[in-house]
Amino acid sequence: MFDGDFSPSTSRTGDDYDEFDDLNSLGEKATSSRFQDENQPPKATKKRDRENRTALITKKPKLFKNLEMGKHGGIVHGRVLSKSNVKNWQTNGKDGQLCSFVMEDSSGSVQSNALFNKTNNPVEIHLTKLSQIKAIQGKNLPKTTIESITIAEILHTEQNKLIDLIGIVYDIGPSQNLSCRDGIVRQKYNVKIVDDSLKVVSLGIWKNSHNFANTEGKCLAMKNLIVREYAGKKVLATTDSTVVKHEQDDVNMKRLQNWWIREGQYEEFEELEVPKQLATPTPNGE
Repeated sequence: MFDGDFSPSTSRTGDDYDEFDDLNSLGEKATSSRFQDENQPPKATKKRDRENRTALITKKPKLFKNLEMGKHGGIVHGRVLSKSNVKNWQTNGKDGQLCSFVMEDSSGSVQSNALFNKTNNPVEIHLTKLSQIKAIQGKNLPKTTIESITIAEILHTEQNKLIDLIGIVYDIGPSQNLSCRDGIVRQKYNVKIVDDSLKVVSLGIWKNSHNFANTEGKCLAMKNLIVREYAGKKVLATTDSTVVKHEQDDVNMKRLQNWWIREGQYEEFEELEVPKQLATPTPNGE
């Protein structure tokens, strides 16, 4: 369940939320959300639950693309793409826990209780103590949609934009130790991805975040990658909401895999070198 408070993407803390365990048990299952009136008295819990069950059947869920800022209440159906770790917060003598997750329906994705929004949706959903999360049963479940672009199109895509990509894993590089801002040393490696636009792009992966083992020559679908620019080239990186799909049940994945088997593995590929007129200016103006 979500409180229907749809607001712009800003950094924020949140109220105590005791349904993290329920959310973690859902994984990538489809989720149904019913928004409640915060002023409902505790005595009406059983009656409210009966009404909820009826409402979930009769109330039509709202698509994420149609959510409006400032609205309270309603139902949405979506599939959980990713979840953050539960974090403790403390401010002005109060403390609590905060978690965020990304859901998707056929119209797009939305983030809940986000510290930093990593979707292309300008609104977020805020949860309260009355919010409920329920697994959807049946055949008509929300499906993950991949609206991929070609690797060649990444060259003309602005930095920090989220994209979906279907591509062939060409090479997996060795891991490197990097010192992060929090002082912790983490391992990162680069994966080369190609497609039939005859371009190759480097995708940075934090170790243990996604499994690319033994995927060379295989077609993968990747959702919510972020476009960066490094050393004069366009590159990609994962985000908290990145999803990597290995199952080739998509017609475009099957087409690209067949292309690779027939001719792609014999082709030459060019990196995404950014022309000087398209390069992002450096801080010193060079």
